[in-house]
Amino acid sequence: MTEFNDHQYVFVYGTLKEGFANHNHFLGQSEFVADACTQERYRFLSLGAFPAVHLPNNEDMPCFHVHGEVYKASPRTMVMLDRLEGNGTLYQRHLRPVEVVLDGTVRVLHAWIYEILDHTCDDYCKPNEFLDLGHNTRSWYGRCYG
Repeated sequence: MTEFNDHQYVFVYGTLKEGFANHNHFLGQSEFVADACTQERYRFLSLGAFPAVHLPNNEDMPCFHVHGEVYKASPRTMVMLDRLEGNGTLYQRHLRPVEVVLDGTVRVLHAWIYEILDHTCDDYCKPNEFLDLGHNTRSWYGRCYG
C-alpha cells in the first residue's frame, strides 16, 4: 500500500460521486476540484450494484472516456478509499491523466483512479455489459472536453 504524506487528487466515477451512496461517508469532507473526463478510453462495466472501468486488452471492445469528479483527498481518506475499493484485490489504483475545466480552460491533472483488476474482470464482468443507472447513463461516459 502506498503511504501518502500530502493530499492527492482522486478521480471518482461511481458510487463515490456526489449524490451517490458512498460520497458523504468517504469524500464528504474532501475538497471538490472539478468535473472531469479521462483522457484514456475504458471499458465501462457493471458489477451489479456499482460500476468498474477497465483498460482494454482488445481493441475490438467498445471503449469510452469516463466522466467523473476529481477531489483533493487527505492521506487518511486515501487509506479509506483503498479499503473500500479493495485496492490490490478487486481494483488497482493507478495515477492517470484526466481533463478538467478550471477557470474556463481545459487542463490536465494526474489523479488516482481505481481500475478493476484483469482477473476480477474475467470472473465478474460480462462482455459489453454497461452500467445502466436508469437515468442519464450517457453522462457517465462518452466524449471528453476536446
